[in-house]
Amino acid sequence: MDSILKQVSTDDFWTVRLEFVKKAYPEVFNDKNDATSLIQSASGIDTLDTVQRSNLDEIATTYRFEYWELCEKMIQNRQDAITETDDNPELTKQEQDREASLNAIRYERSELNDLAKMRLRLILTDSQIENVPGLDKTAAILLQTRY
Repeated sequence: MDSILKQVSTDDFWTVRLEFVKKAYPEVFNDKNDATSLIQSASGIDTLDTVQRSNLDEIATTYRFEYWELCEKMIQNRQDAITETDDNPELTKQEQDREASLNAIRYERSELNDLAKMRLRLILTDSQIENVPGLDKTAAILLQTRY
C-alpha cells in the first residue's frame, strides 16, 4: 500500500488511504457509537444561530481530528500484531500487551464519542435535538449513568 500511495496524487492520497484502511481493518471503523453522523445531522439544522454553528464547527473539527488519531493508533496496533506474529508465533505476553493497549484506545474513543454527544446536547435546544436522530436518547442515558 505504501508504494501505491507514493504514486497517488496529493489530492487523492487520503481518499485512497481511507478506502484501504477501511477494507484492511474493518474492526477499527465498525464503531456503532461514532458521533460523526450526529454531528453532521446537528450541523444541518436550519434554526442554528451563529454561536451554535460556530460551536458545532469546532466540535466537528476537533472530533474528526481526535477520532482519526485514535483510529490511526488502532491501525498501528493491528499492523504491529501482524508483523510481530509473522516474526514469532509464540508472543503471548506481547499479544496481551497489545490487546490491553487496544482496549485502552477503544475506551478513549468511547469517551471521545460520549463527550461529543454531551457537547451537542449542551449546544442544541430541546427542539433542535429532536432533529438529530439518536441524540436525545443517548444523551439521556449518558446523563443518568454519569451524573
